[in-house]
Amino acid sequence: MSSKAQVQVTFHWIYVVLAGAVILLFFAGMVVRQKSVAEKELTSEVVRIMESILAGAGVSEKTKNVIDTSGLADLALYFSCTEGVGEFGILDGSSRAQNARDPLFAPQVIKSPQLVAWSLPYAFPFKVIDFLYVTAPTIKYAVFSLNPSNDLFDDFEEEFRDVGNVVRLQTPDAYASLASEEYFHVRVVTDVADLHLQSVPLQLRSLDDEEVSLVELLEEKAVYYQKKGTMWQQRGEVEIFSLGNGDDFSDGMGDSSAKDPAVFAAIFAGTPEQYRCNMQKALWRLELLVPLYQKKEERLEWHYIGEGESTGTCMNFLTSNSARKNIEDTLTHLKESAEGCRRGSAGSCTELIAVARELRILNKEMGLDCIPLY
Repeated sequence: MSSKAQVQVTFHWIYVVLAGAVILLFFAGMVVRQKSVAEKELTSEVVRIMESILAGAGVSEKTKNVIDTSGLADLALYFSCTEGVGEFGILDGSSRAQNARDPLFAPQVIKSPQLVAWSLPYAFPFKVIDFLYVTAPTIKYAVFSLNPSNDLFDDFEEEFRDVGNVVRLQTPDAYASLASEEYFHVRVVTDVADLHLQSVPLQLRSLDDEEVSLVELLEEKAVYYQKKGTMWQQRGEVEIFSLGNGDDFSDGMGDSSAKDPAVFAAIFAGTPEQYRCNMQKALWRLELLVPLYQKKEERLEWHYIGEGESTGTCMNFLTSNSARKNIEDTLTHLKESAEGCRRGSAGSCTELIAVARELRILNKEMGLDCIPLY
């Protein structure tokens, strides 16, 4: 009987231990599940708030905003764009925000207690849309040029002087001694065509490959490179949709000293794919705007006809049967080229830039004696 009782007691305690373990696992599972749900809700809320902040920054033309993200300092944010749809969110998280309308150019990954959002209007040749650039004080931009009078780089350095993450390198020795200084990412920006043939600066070689990148700005294209050991590996190149900042440049609102938003987009875009993808949004907006300017061109025609000028200087600018280019035909050509470029037709993008430049020149010449188109 004593032996039987001992066995019963043993089984009793085994039962108690098993039951306790099941209960403990149940509550542990509940805690883990609630924590997971709470974290998911938190990330969703963070992404939603960021979406609102960035949307506001995007419409605040020609402004630079510093966004406090100290609560996310330990988390990494990612930015991407595919087939005309931009996306950002918390890396390795399920929550994300998508935008198929507004161009946003940013590094692929940002980890920082602050974000910097800068907005510039994009004219091609009239204002099309606002570009939003997102970066951080933890992203270092090392601008290397042997040309001491590069206005673009001067503008870049001056604009981000308060952020302190843009440095100028004006000698080969300065480039060779470039160091990371605990930055999360280092991007070299240069107008030196063969810089990628040189080795990665010595003090950057110990960094992970994805932490160091290079973009060469060469006339009407930008070429992207990624660190690969001690050398640079090309990632691709893009055509820069810029009309340049010549004497006849205007942003469509009378600002002849405007910074070149398309070139800055190439500087801030994490990859060539991201640049092309966001430019698709701008081209789609351009296609929608051209018909509005075609209507305005028609109204200008009626205005001058009503003034008794069925022919003459102003009407020749608007529409003409002569061999001279006119605004009516150029607008039609602009819309066709924009659609072809957006769809990837060969040669359409180069043609689009040429047509936009022609329209800009026509509009400026017309504005000397007549009502301009924009």
